[in-house]
Amino acid sequence: ELPGTSESNVMMVGNKDAFKASVIDPKALIEQNDRYKKQKKAIKELDTCVAENNIEPVMTLLLDESASKNIRKRAVELLSEIGDIDCIDAIRNHEFRDKSFEQATNMIIHGILKKSFKKECPYCMEIIKSTAKKCKHCKENLD
Repeated sequence: ELPGTSESNVMMVGNKDAFKASVIDPKALIEQNDRYKKQKKAIKELDTCVAENNIEPVMTLLLDESASKNIRKRAVELLSEIGDIDCIDAIRNHEFRDKSFEQATNMIIHGILKKSFKKECPYCMEIIKSTAKKCKHCKENLD
């Protein structure tokens, strides 16, 4: 009841953080929209990426944690078919939320390195020749 009257109203009570959930961040929306457009473009390019030896759409979808699981599985399969050694650093530096993708990509990387007669240095993780006795990057003996 309001003071001095018989009228009663409900008063909303809240602190300075009460309505922050309704705040729209235009910059975040633009970034989300750009990511969505990039994802859609990459999905369209998946059909021709092996023939064109184009690793970019595969990497875009594989490293995008918001892409659907089925699309990312397809990207993993195509990664093996393309067999580009340039994908290794980006994959190694990515933190996969779904560890099954990490395991699958590790197996594919092993296969790509084997086909290319390369290996990763166990000390610095740089790619070197599979017959190397000493790493050319960190100078560690590999015997």
